[in-house]
Amino acid sequence: MRFLVAIVVTVMLAACGPRLVQTDVTRFTASPSGPAPGTVTIVPTPDQRGSLEFQSYAEMVAQELSQQGFQPVPADTVPPPAYEVRLGWGVNDPVTEIHSSPGTVFGGTSVFGSRSGFGLGIGIPLGHDTRIDSTTAYPKWLQVRMWAAGGESVFEGRAVTEALGASVQPAMPYLIEAVFTNFPGRSGTTERVRIPQR
Repeated sequence: MRFLVAIVVTVMLAACGPRLVQTDVTRFTASPSGPAPGTVTIVPTPDQRGSLEFQSYAEMVAQELSQQGFQPVPADTVPPPAYEVRLGWGVNDPVTEIHSSPGTVFGGTSVFGSRSGFGLGIGIPLGHDTRIDSTTAYPKWLQVRMWAAGGESVFEGRAVTEALGASVQPAMPYLIEAVFTNFPGRSGTTERVRIPQR
């Protein structure tokens, strides 16, 4: 009984904290210090031109760049912007994981992206019952690439999360924030960024 009470207390304390959106961010930079702040424009690819979705994400990226000391400007600014940024995003094929556990006394927590739950119960063993659970993940990703005016690639960042369901739109604010967390980051490494869910 004490063991079960301890589990319940632990779970209740964990549930009081904010839910976190976990994102894995990989970055590459041309120099250890990253690109020096300057004027920057966010340019759509041919298939993104006229897209309201692109405009929404571009505004969020522009806000993050401003916080890093860059100055977002239109593409036709004179003189030309010091940097050009392009965005890519999408959802990969879903991945389903199967988990099994004994069906006798069990207690535990599960946190998967924005989905969380807790099960606690007492079972009388009748044979060798096994509990089967499955979770399906939808990896959502964002890629941010920055070039200098001369065409040199100066920054590449890619963020991936399995949180917030199957659609990319709810996850984009977190993916964008994650790319610019600890900007520019150490080149060639992957960092796990945790952002409280809003």
